[in-house]
Amino acid sequence: MSIVGKLRHSGIEIDESMINKCLLKSRHIRKPHIAEAILNSGQDPEIRTIDEALTKYLNKGRVGFIPYNDSDLPRSEEIVEIFLENGVIPVWAHPYHRLDVEETLLNLSPDGLVGIELKTPQINK
Repeated sequence: MSIVGKLRHSGIEIDESMINKCLLKSRHIRKPHIAEAILNSGQDPEIRTIDEALTKYLNKGRVGFIPYNDSDLPRSEEIVEIFLENGVIPVWAHPYHRLDVEETLLNLSPDGLVGIELKTPQINK
């Protein structure tokens, strides 16, 4: 069941036109877009911000939460290959999210990885 489906099942109606408006801003519907639709619906007077909607309805343990499933995604090696086939320079962003950075880097380099993000505002290593 989708996030919107789970919310509807719990009594929170999401107007499809509000979701479609989000597509004007982004190619993908993400949790902040759904939170914005919850906020704009006015169904919950306690919700005054997108962050409050995320916290109450969409974060882990809440009614609209759907866990992330790595098995639904292509392998990193496949992504590098797709990038190279389409003229995109493969650069690994956010490597600090993985525990096996060194192993992953060693595996992706021969496959064509060209760069790696070294510093962001979130991490200064």
